Order: sequence, then C-alpha cells, then structure tokens
Amino acid sequence: MKIKVIVLGTLMCCSFLFLQAQNEQKSNINYANITEWGFLGSPSERYFSFEGTTVNGIAIRGHVMGLGLGIGIGGGEQSSSFVYIPLYLNYRYYFNYDQKFTPHVNVAFGGVSRYESLGIYSSLTTGFRAAKFSFSSGVFLQAYEVEQYRYDDFGNYTGGTYKEVIVPWGIILKLGFAF
Repeated sequence: MKIKVIVLGTLMCCSFLFLQAQNEQKSNINYANITEWGFLGSPSERYFSFEGTTVNGIAIRGHVMGLGLGIGIGGGEQSSSFVYIPLYLNYRYYFNYDQKFTPHVNVAFGGVSRYESLGIYSSLTTGFRAAKFSFSSGVFLQAYEVEQYRYDDFGNYTGGTYKEVIVPWGIILKLGFAF
C-alpha cells in the first residue's frame, strides 16, 4: 500500500509539472535561421561575387549566435577558381527583437575555403528585419593565398610560380529571410 501511495504521488507531481510547463510563456531561447543572398564587390580590388549564406543557431531575446555556411561564386582576377565556401561564426543583435520591424547589427568571422587555399572570411553589416524579410549592408574582408605565374616585363612566361596573399575587401549587400 505504501508503494502505491508513493507511485500515485509521484505521478500526480509529474503531471502537475507537465501542465505547468505547457502554460508558461514563450521560452527565451529559440532556434534561429538567417538565410541571405547578395553581392560582394570592390571596384578598386577588381573583386565581384555573388554569395548565398545560411546561419543556424540560437536566439536569446535580441541576440542571435550561430554557425554560418555558404557558397560564393566570383572573385578577383588573380583567383584561378571562382567558387568559394565560407564557414564562420555569426553574431547578430536585433535592437527591438519582439517588434515586426527592427534594425540589427551583424558580425561574422571565420574561414573561407577556395581551390587554391584556405583563408579568412569576415564581415560587419547593419540593416533591418521587417517581419521575416531581412536586408543587410556593410563591409567585408577576405584574405587567402594564390599561386601566381612568373612573367617578364613584356608579358612572356618565364617559368615557375610564386605564392601571393590576396586581401579583397569592399561593400556587401544581402537580402533574405530571418526566422
């Protein structure tokens, strides 16, 4: 009899806890997804690319932290491959996160994988979210190593290669969705 009372009491306590958990307000920690497509360009560096990225992570009130992965097509004239894959940590802060229209600040830092080598990928953007639509603009910086062929002053190939570090930077414009 004593065991039955203990089991019945435990079941009642657990059921009250489950009922209370269902009646609580929204959780402060949520899943977050930011998917954006856009252009990166720098006329002075002769660099232009189209990039699509997605960030998956957690949102705690107005703070969104996650891991970003993307694919980019394009680059500078020194690049032998025009496809690159950025993998980075992303932090985005929404100023009025519970409103339908809110401005944000975004920071991304990580690596970029190109055919030639691995490099650095970073961006600092600002923009807004209107309902689920997202717009961002700012600056980007990449750094990676490429292999260059040796030429003389007349443009004739002299044989051999050398490594050169390329640091494209410029303006970034992206449109997308933030959930």
